[in-house]
Amino acid sequence: MLNLILASSIENLKIASLEDGIKIADVDKVLIDPENGKFIGLTIIKFLSKKNKIISSRDILSIDKEGVVTNSQKDIVDIDEIAGTKETLKNPLLGCKVRINKNYIGKVIDVSLSLETMSAVNIYVRSVFKERIVPISRIDKYDKKSHTLILKGDNFAEASVV
Repeated sequence: MLNLILASSIENLKIASLEDGIKIADVDKVLIDPENGKFIGLTIIKFLSKKNKIISSRDILSIDKEGVVTNSQKDIVDIDEIAGTKETLKNPLLGCKVRINKNYIGKVIDVSLSLETMSAVNIYVRSVFKERIVPISRIDKYDKKSHTLILKGDNFAEASVV
């Protein structure tokens, strides 16, 4: 069974350094690339820092409801150092419209991440009438111009309803 956590539950958690044994920052946003569903990392809020910073998903040792652990404060880098970060900040996965063919099924409201693989597993899609859980593997393509995910398949039934 997968050990999953919702991206929304990670925001505002404390980030601690294993090396120093201290809190080094707070999580601001969870960055997931809408093009491929890849978990890029966490943008952070750091005391007295005016620049946007990030911790790559590769540098995260663990995440749970208590917080995030990384090896060192050196794992915090400028956003420019991780490919795709600036574009993902401009066009985040959260809030993307979701379609199957030409049929609108809702907007992405959350994402579940695997704590074992540090990768996105499902997107949570809400419309006026329903919420659906859709596996990341169902994403066929991302239309940047309309900020829309197009899913593989032909019908709504393939996206489970919660």
